[in-house]
Amino acid sequence: MWSNYQKAMQIGRSVGVQNLPAADKETLFTAVKKIGDQAIKENRIDVALEAYKFYSLHESAGIETYRTLADLFEKKGETWLALHCTEHALSYNAEDKDLKERKDRYYYSIQPDDLKSRWESVQKWFDPQYCRDKASWILEKWAGDFELLDWAAHLAALAIVAEPGSLSAKLLKARIHRLRGEIPETIATLEDIRQHRPEKFASKDDERAWYQTHRMLGDLYLDEKPTEAIACFLEFKKSDDAGADTSYKMGRALEATGDFRRAAACYEEVTAYEQHPLFYEARDALERVKRK
Repeated sequence: MWSNYQKAMQIGRSVGVQNLPAADKETLFTAVKKIGDQAIKENRIDVALEAYKFYSLHESAGIETYRTLADLFEKKGETWLALHCTEHALSYNAEDKDLKERKDRYYYSIQPDDLKSRWESVQKWFDPQYCRDKASWILEKWAGDFELLDWAAHLAALAIVAEPGSLSAKLLKARIHRLRGEIPETIATLEDIRQHRPEKFASKDDERAWYQTHRMLGDLYLDEKPTEAIACFLEFKKSDDAGADTSYKMGRALEATGDFRRAAACYEEVTAYEQHPLFYEARDALERVKRK
């Protein structure tokens, strides 16, 4: 029986599934699935793979077929093929818990250099948005777990390989350096973004990353390079995310450079919000610069 099932699959492959009558096609796919399921029970991975790859040609092959293929490829150590099948399966149900866990696992095991060398063959389905979103989610949840930080760094590196011009991916890299306490590397990454503004932002994420870059740089330059900090905060103030906090920092930077008139104007902006946490600091600073 096993031999006949396999012979049917070989005949179907040589003739071409599309050339078979409907009844024969259904009979063939029923036999092929039996081969695959029996091979899985017997842990005959290669036979199961051959059967399920063929069965994926069936019109009714769906999420479970690709989940099975992903599992078989993972057992073979074929991470890229397992990931490809997982991405395909997720197109049927993007919220499937098992598939999302598989995706996390597979992306974590992919190395940036390997992605770079394979890019031409995987670019149609590789998901850099996932890399950025997952890394950002990790950073938002981070509470001192450096293994999680390594995971975020790995995903950011993959995103940069996939989209070298992505400002949001580079900003993630800078944020990771900052959390690790790597200040020179943080500044270098942020300055790389700052010095290469695109003519047009590729996305809303990149536009927001541009302004957040200037906010971070302003914070880093505030105490030691107030002139640079002023330039950064002026750019960030063009963003919808800028508010009284930015005005207060601008005031500090301007005060440090001796521009007391403009510093006072910035502090006054903060004192317009009595409930703001910096209200009293801004009020004291305003009185101070007015005396100078």
